[in-house]
Amino acid sequence: MKSFPQHLTRTHIPANRLEKASDYEKRVIEIMHYQFPEHQRLDKNELKIEKVQSALDGLFLNRAKRELLIIEAKMKKRDFAEGTAQIVQYYAQARNHPIFQDLLVKTCLVTAHDESTEAYNVWQELLISKKEMKIVVDSSNAKGVAA
Repeated sequence: MKSFPQHLTRTHIPANRLEKASDYEKRVIEIMHYQFPEHQRLDKNELKIEKVQSALDGLFLNRAKRELLIIEAKMKKRDFAEGTAQIVQYYAQARNHPIFQDLLVKTCLVTAHDESTEAYNVWQELLISKKEMKIVVDSSNAKGVAA
């Protein structure tokens, strides 16, 4: 996970007036697909893990560059709990997926608001900290996911 911060980008795409969150997510994915025309759009379930309900918003593959791009869109401010935590999860899933593990994995958090929550700012500080961070997951949650 040390390389994760280098491969996380964030961008801001404002929501349209009266737009629903699901419509915002679909529109963001179309915009991102337009911005990365050399990337093939994959079914977002390609990265889904059985029994894990969270599903990413967009998944793009550039075979020539051997690059996988994961997109998560939130019609909110940048936040850790809403969006960033999911991006971290999807990044880890891709790094451990037999089809994607040898690719360069990039992630992009797209938000409707350009501001960040306090929780997001704290997470950003943790990323630049010199202290080694470890994430511990109960083994019952990792059956069939990691060896």
